[in-house]
Amino acid sequence: MSILTKYRVLNFKRLIIVSLFLVGAFLSCFFLSGLYEVTLGFDFNASDIANNPYKMQQTLLEQVKRMDRYTDINIFTTTVFPILVFSTGLFFYREKVGVFPYLFLRKKSQIREVGKAMFFHSLFSAVSFYLAYIVFMTIGYCYIGPVTGDVPRNLFDGIFGTGFSFQHIYSYYLLEGFYKYFVFSFIYSLFVCCIALLVRRQYLCMVVPICYYFGVNIVIGNNAILGSILLPLQPAYTLGFNGMVYDNPNILTPLKPLLPFIPILIFICIGIGYYTKRSERVEF
Repeated sequence: MSILTKYRVLNFKRLIIVSLFLVGAFLSCFFLSGLYEVTLGFDFNASDIANNPYKMQQTLLEQVKRMDRYTDINIFTTTVFPILVFSTGLFFYREKVGVFPYLFLRKKSQIREVGKAMFFHSLFSAVSFYLAYIVFMTIGYCYIGPVTGDVPRNLFDGIFGTGFSFQHIYSYYLLEGFYKYFVFSFIYSLFVCCIALLVRRQYLCMVVPICYYFGVNIVIGNNAILGSILLPLQPAYTLGFNGMVYDNPNILTPLKPLLPFIPILIFICIGIGYYTKRSERVEF
């Protein structure tokens, strides 16, 4: 394994970032799913359960132990998780500064080498976050079992049949997580890598995607007219589609959570072409 590959794959800082994601997911689950209220935060001295508090605690715990509540960490997923994804793009920036000048002396196809580096950085980030999610989800499934709520999550029903999220709970959450933690990580890592190509200040690799992600969410989310028209293009839509119930889902319905990536992909294509065709780098 080359030194460059080790830097991309066996990066200790990447491991720290993914570990933070995993810890954040468990903490969010514990406090947001109701587990805290019925375990550490349970009031055994409450007057309305004084006769049999332990039985009441067990009853409430059984109500909380559902996969839909366990995996409902949307506050964490839509706020903290994107920042963790953006931070992995800093590894690409350091490679651009330290490796690209020497790499291009020996390689004829600049766009090929840039594209390859962006692809591998983004792929490693996406795989890392998705594997961490699988660990999180599998631990919950082993503890809870095939139990979920009554609200249908029918995004994939047009492909796998009605009731897929009820009949194949583990498979459903694998697919849901693939959208949220693999595809989102991959596309936005490419986005940050593209920004890294165009700037000379490392902090802009974080500032620009943060401003885009949260800025567009705020503008669309706080405007009724824009929200009714552009909701599927809201960046957080991909991370929160599990709360949607779709009317008459078909084989094209699973493409809806991918719509927010359209502006990002257009920017990436333009950015790579702009970088590789100009003789000098953009300075900010």
